[in-house]
Amino acid sequence: MALPHDSARGKAAQRILEDEVFADALKQLRDGIFTAWTGATNIEERERLWAMGQTADRFEQVLRSIIADGELAEAELLHINGDKRVIGM
Repeated sequence: MALPHDSARGKAAQRILEDEVFADALKQLRDGIFTAWTGATNIEERERLWAMGQTADRFEQVLRSIIADGELAEAELLHINGDKRVIGM
C-alpha cells in the first residue's frame, strides 16, 4: 500500500521546507538569480536567468505537492483506521 510511503514522503518534504538552512539557501539562490537578472545586459542572459528562477520556484512547488499528497495519504490512513479527524483542524 502506498499510503504510508506517501505520508512519510510528505512529512520529509515538510521538514525540508521548514529547515532554516534549506530556506536560507533557497532564498540566497533566488536573490542571486534576481540580482544577476537585473544586471544582465542582453536578452539571452536575462532569459537564462529567468528560466533558472522558474526552476527554483518549480522545485519548491514539487516539495509542496509532495506535502499535499502526504496530507491526503495521512487523512486516508486515518479514515481506513476508523479515525474521523480531519487534518489541519
